[in-house]
Amino acid sequence: DFGGVALENGELFKKTQDLAIHDGLTSLYTKGYFLERLREECKRAVRKDEPFALLMLDTDHFKDYNDKFGHTAGDIVLKELSQNITEFLKSSNSIISRFGGEEFCVILPALDKNKGYDIAEQLRLSIEEMKIILRKQETRITASIGVTSCPDDSCDENELIFKADRAMYEAKQKGRNRVC
Repeated sequence: DFGGVALENGELFKKTQDLAIHDGLTSLYTKGYFLERLREECKRAVRKDEPFALLMLDTDHFKDYNDKFGHTAGDIVLKELSQNITEFLKSSNSIISRFGGEEFCVILPALDKNKGYDIAEQLRLSIEEMKIILRKQETRITASIGVTSCPDDSCDENELIFKADRAMYEAKQKGRNRVC
């Protein structure tokens, strides 16, 4: 009996740990866990002299989906988008996070900024081609993506996030649905 309880407790502890690092809606990593991993990747990149790219992605005109179709539809958009990102990057050993609201961040290990940009552009096209059914109506979404890399832009995790965010807003200012 005691052994069974111990096993049950171990399973519950494992499930609790998993829930603590994964977003409930998208099943992607949480922002907190992602920031820990980013810090580790920065240290590893310096120690091993190996670059990585960081993508920050924001859904264009997301508020319009919530306003037109309701907040449940917005959740569907986020789930579909997170599945698309995960599927697209499944072979890249990437670390994908829901960073907040409709923003996502991705660490692409062992890729320099140019390769990260190329992957981001392919991902943007993949998102643009998605079809999402909301209230029996086919719709499409687009995303603006900012790209930075360690060590090209910085080896400090906070500065990398700041620069990726700035690049993403540059993409929005230049007309959305692009990579900067």
